[in-house]
Amino acid sequence: MKFKSILIAYTVFVSASAVAADWTPVFKNFENGCADSKLLQHIVDKSIWTEHGTTPDTFVRNSALKGSYANVIAPYKHDMLAAKSKLYNDGEQYIEVTIPLKNATLYGLPLKAFTVYSGTASGLAGRTLVFGQLNAAQLQRLKSINFKADAEQEFKAFISKDKQKRTILVCDVSM
Repeated sequence: MKFKSILIAYTVFVSASAVAADWTPVFKNFENGCADSKLLQHIVDKSIWTEHGTTPDTFVRNSALKGSYANVIAPYKHDMLAAKSKLYNDGEQYIEVTIPLKNATLYGLPLKAFTVYSGTASGLAGRTLVFGQLNAAQLQRLKSINFKADAEQEFKAFISKDKQKRTILVCDVSM
């Protein structure tokens, strides 16, 4: 009987951990001029960025680089893998932090990663959502979403492809 209880508990745990979290509430505000939701602001401010840094790894919290996101609520933190950071200095200095995701969806589509980038001195800032390679029906579903421009700055999300030919949704809010 005890073995059966343990087996049932294990099955429930494995099933729950493989369920895709819906990240639509986190990125829904992208439909309205690339605004960050309060949830996304919390994830970025409390779990990814540090206050100060001089190298890519010092701009990013050590816990994020290790894949630990204690300040992020479930189920999102269970999807987030170790952050990868890179400092660019190609005319304009900025840092880019990519959070690979597992079992995540956005608008019912598989979401593979999200990237935040910022350059305080350069004014570069934005978010990129990586879907991977979508089939024609999935791409059409993404294109059917009405992404509106911000009334003041006219920031607007747009769909593109990256160098690896993955479908991405970009919200660049550079000033």
